[in-house]
Amino acid sequence: EFAVLLPDTSASGAIAMVQRLEDVLARPFPIADIALDVSARIGVALFPQHGLTAHDLLRHIDIAMNLAKKSGA
Repeated sequence: EFAVLLPDTSASGAIAMVQRLEDVLARPFPIADIALDVSARIGVALFPQHGLTAHDLLRHIDIAMNLAKKSGA
C-alpha cells in the first residue's frame, strides 16, 4: 500500500489522477520476456471533507479501498 498526496487538488482533480493511474496499471508491464499484469484498488479522501487529521484521512481511504475490493472495482 502507498499514498499519493495531491496538495490543493479538487475532487475532480483527484478523480482525474485516479483515472490516469488506472490507465497506466491496466497495461502489462514488460519485465525481461514476461508481460506482468498489475492490479490496484484505489481509495480517495479529501481534506477537510473526509477528515481533519492524517489518521482520519487514512481511515477513510482504507474504507474506500475495502469497498472497492468487495465490489471488484
